Amino acid sequence: MRIDLTAALDALAKAARKGRGRLGPSISEVGPRVGCLAFDPSGEFLAVGLSEHAPRVLVFELPGGERRTSYRLGHTYDGAYFQADMEDDEADYFGFFATLSCSFSPDGRWFAVQHANPNQGDVIDVNLQIFDRSRGGLALGLGPRDAEGEGRALGVSAYGWVAGGAGVVAASFDGGISAWRLGPRPTVRVVERPSAREVPPVLALSGDATGAHLALVRAGALELRDLLGGEATRRIALGVEPTAGGHVTLEFVRDRVVVAWAEQGVGTTFVVALESGHVERFPLTVRGSRAGGALGAMLIHPSGESVLWEVGGEDGTGRRLVRQPLDGGVARAIRRQSAASNEGPVAVSLDGLHVARAQGAEVVIRRIRPRSAKAGDSPSDGGG
Repeated sequence: MRIDLTAALDALAKAARKGRGRLGPSISEVGPRVGCLAFDPSGEFLAVGLSEHAPRVLVFELPGGERRTSYRLGHTYDGAYFQADMEDDEADYFGFFATLSCSFSPDGRWFAVQHANPNQGDVIDVNLQIFDRSRGGLALGLGPRDAEGEGRALGVSAYGWVAGGAGVVAASFDGGISAWRLGPRPTVRVVERPSAREVPPVLALSGDATGAHLALVRAGALELRDLLGGEATRRIALGVEPTAGGHVTLEFVRDRVVVAWAEQGVGTTFVVALESGHVERFPLTVRGSRAGGALGAMLIHPSGESVLWEVGGEDGTGRRLVRQPLDGGVARAIRRQSAASNEGPVAVSLDGLHVARAQGAEVVIRRIRPRSAKAGDSPSDGGG
């Protein structure tokens, strides 16, 4: 199926043109129109994050594609929240927004979106907003502690869910880490205080289903923390030298932490035992001669048996999804896509059966056909 975003994009273009003379460029002169996609845990809803001058996240019901919810994005400075909505008042304009990532909580109650906008010079403000899906309003807004800065990003570098969605944990570029319990009046626990010196950013983090443990990736290592304060922090080197272009995904899977790391086109999955700290390493090896570099992991299967990766075509034939079995086997393609100049972000449903990709002014959703795992089988291209 396809979701046509033309009407929503036209409305944003109209809002941007209204103040274009003094407020910014036309809609066609700015970056990608869709910044993030996310399925809810049930697979019945898809969130589409728009990156424009009047930013929105639109939530559509599947399979019909009816628009059900619209979340407005804004700034957060020192706990004060400001919304940007040019459709209501062009004086509320704050500049160009780019949605970076979005996700639903495991229990489906909350929706989170991480987005960025220019501050001054080369400084980028990165905000995190959590919305209550049942009430439709903003539940929590996190952003820079200091609106001033020089040549660096401010605000939230990474976030993850805790206790199945009862809370969220957020890391900032200044080294601070905080755990929030969500509700009508969110409460916070400081896990790590900000640093006055420059520190390596947290690339990914997540809490376990009980809310007792936290895992995070920073400076080439996995750190395991006890959120209840009873155990010392454990640091486990993964042997990866991080760069600005890396992509890290991690999940708790029973008594293990699974980390999928794409770095300079090389994909590696690490399986770390919580009790012993033992690390198993699974390099991503893709079947076929046209395999390109790893772009990032789209889904760590809840069973921990496989990881779904997006890889680029070495010969320029576009991106494709491959499934990596965590038994040392070779990853094989489950969905191919022809190269296109308007390719956007991709999302995979939690059950691994549907994939959504932004293509220009529409989002295309296709079903991934279940396929045999026998070594002699040919890859399936998926259904339309």
